[in-house]
Amino acid sequence: MMQSVRRPRALLPEALLRAKGPCTSGSQLCSGVVFPCLRRIWNNAALSWGGPDLVDIEALKAQFLDLEFDVKAFEIDAQAVAAVGKVSGETRAEFTDVDHPDFQAPPAFIGSLASGRHLPIDFPNLGGIPMDGGKAVECHKPVRPGVPITGRTHLHDIYDKSGRSGRMVFIVTRMEIYDEAGEHLATSDSRMVIRERPDA
Repeated sequence: MMQSVRRPRALLPEALLRAKGPCTSGSQLCSGVVFPCLRRIWNNAALSWGGPDLVDIEALKAQFLDLEFDVKAFEIDAQAVAAVGKVSGETRAEFTDVDHPDFQAPPAFIGSLASGRHLPIDFPNLGGIPMDGGKAVECHKPVRPGVPITGRTHLHDIYDKSGRSGRMVFIVTRMEIYDEAGEHLATSDSRMVIRERPDA
């Protein structure tokens, strides 16, 4: 049986953190299926909105990159797969017709699969407003209804960009989908964008 690889909750090294302005509260922000409620995600990751610390990206990558933090089993319903195929604009019968001999989940359905956690349990407060930055799906083999699958999620990339409005931090989590035989069926990347709050 595949096991989740988790780190125990621990204090972050002081080198990760450097001072920032005072904490301010933020309103709840929701964004559809992939990130149903980013405020809840932040709470589940033991974070707070608009915290006082600005995290060093390179130190953060050294601490968390490639860390697997969630394993989740999925049961795929054929009617749900067909419905997603239709509403996402798929026209090929193998994505929309449950009676098709090669019926399988379209990329949009695979992208809608969500892990139990969206960040490692001891991931630090980045101090900012999190936003859904989009999805990317790569299909290696068909994902079919009725076949048990498992999603294994790890932190794939962390980077930042600077603009006129300040720094934005991008966090990419990757879910790799496997069948019971351990075959790698698909890869789904979720991107979260955090815009830092300007100093008061």
